[in-house]
Amino acid sequence: MEKIALLTMRDKIFYMVYLNFIALIMLLGCSSQKNKNVQWQETIGVLETRGQMDWIHYNVDNISYKSRYYLRCYGETNGEKNIMRYNIANPEEIEIDYWEKVFEKSEKTIFLKVEITKVGHAGLFSNHGFIHFTLYGSTYKFDKEQILPANERKIYPDLKKGQFYLAECDINNIKRVVVHLDKPLQVDMYTIAQPL
Repeated sequence: MEKIALLTMRDKIFYMVYLNFIALIMLLGCSSQKNKNVQWQETIGVLETRGQMDWIHYNVDNISYKSRYYLRCYGETNGEKNIMRYNIANPEEIEIDYWEKVFEKSEKTIFLKVEITKVGHAGLFSNHGFIHFTLYGSTYKFDKEQILPANERKIYPDLKKGQFYLAECDINNIKRVVVHLDKPLQVDMYTIAQPL
């Protein structure tokens, strides 16, 4: 009978450190540095969710563009809008503020309450944290996530599970939600689903 050579604990640790080092080198090599000579123009992009591939659509001088949307969160839906920027010289070069969902002034919205059910902070492999929240309406509730900015701990130092905030929702698609983390609410368990 042939003996199978097993890796020692020392070998396993060596290979784990080696593979993590290679992954870190690849991540650092693939990260793009923002070109300081580029002139950026701000606009609004519209999300299109399609299975595993999501796209953001935007217009520049009456020409439509679309680009990959990489940081999709649980619960994101078609029609959500993000603040973004494009390179004036090359409109296909973009930056998306994944954490900055917006409504345009012409859109009809309502205000509801959300409860933060989880806060995930930025870590070794992600520059952005997230919040998982539950939106409460008078006859429904649902869960969703929203990306936080890279410096979320400085902007929202008191953000934690169990807090309630004001949320703005599209009146025609209630799942389009913008949580206003600068507008905390004092809510008890008896008034969660009451209208504002």
